[in-house]
Amino acid sequence: MQRRAALLLTRFMAGQLARPSGLFGRWMMGSRLNRLNAVMNELTFEQLQPVDGSSVLEIGFGGGALLTKLLSAGATVAGADISPEMVARGLSTMRHAVEAGRADLQVASVEALPFAACSFDKVCTVNTIYFWPDMQAALHEVRRVLRPGGSFAICFNPEHELRKWPGHKFGFALYAEEAVEQLLAGAGFQTISTSRRHDPDQGEIACVSAVRP
Repeated sequence: MQRRAALLLTRFMAGQLARPSGLFGRWMMGSRLNRLNAVMNELTFEQLQPVDGSSVLEIGFGGGALLTKLLSAGATVAGADISPEMVARGLSTMRHAVEAGRADLQVASVEALPFAACSFDKVCTVNTIYFWPDMQAALHEVRRVLRPGGSFAICFNPEHELRKWPGHKFGFALYAEEAVEQLLAGAGFQTISTSRRHDPDQGEIACVSAVRP
């Protein structure tokens, strides 16, 4: 009985990580994602090196902590998330930035970003690529909305690390760092590099960065 309950809880949490929903998603997952992704967000921020006035898109922004940090650095931000609950939360927590025209948050999938071509200096995503159903279409969209010379950062748990958590069996696509690098190269990105860091809670994390030529 206890084993079945643990399995159901793991499946539920895996689903909430993929797409926060319902009252639990609205009131619990935003804060949880901010805590869970703290080290990843920091590494991603370092890779982006935003400057005052730059425009940055985060795909799957969850609790919004990275967007808030980018706003504090002087960037203008946009966010696309498939969870209406996370977008509603972000519109509330970043209300002043939204009203000032410095933040634009939309319910959208990575395969159909609601932004014009060449809109952003930088694009990033943290802990989301496991849930992208069509990686080629996703990378095509990212390249479309990036300006020439713009950078893209993908932060995630590599395959060998994520396999340690049983929840990976419930809808997660797993990637080694080398596989992500090859996918980016195949999509036409250049200057590809990977940074790594150890997270006390999540273990090894990787951030693969690339440039749109």
